[in-house]
Amino acid sequence: MPGVGGRAADQNVKRGEKIMNLKIALYYTGALFFIAQSALAVPPDPPVGKRWVLNEQFSDEFNGTSLDSSKWNNYHPNWIGRAPGLFVSSNVSVGGGYLKLKGGVLDPPQTINGSEFNISCAAVTSKEQAASYGYYECLEGAEVCHE
Repeated sequence: MPGVGGRAADQNVKRGEKIMNLKIALYYTGALFFIAQSALAVPPDPPVGKRWVLNEQFSDEFNGTSLDSSKWNNYHPNWIGRAPGLFVSSNVSVGGGYLKLKGGVLDPPQTINGSEFNISCAAVTSKEQAASYGYYECLEGAEVCHE
């Protein structure tokens, strides 16, 4: 027999648990990224006889108010994400000198090609295809937002 409030209350409790689990996962992911970034702050030595060169095509300080569409896509051109995570272009933004990638619960969930997606996430890809290896550096962090 369902508790007070019936089925709707049970669904709200389950949704709240999913949101809390997602927030906890995002928090720990951010903490791991921070630890890894701190541990890897010194770039590796380049190969003997070579030097690292800044490639402007892949460099961005994200100082504007929107993603530089001449360099970046706010989606993945060949992939919608791996279920249960669906790339949603509106989850990509720029502000305060940061590239912001947002994730959350898809409500209602979406079914695409037989797969159910219940988490919205983000992807940014370069429009330039020339680089396939090298040293890449980024400063990142995670912030949990309560909406």
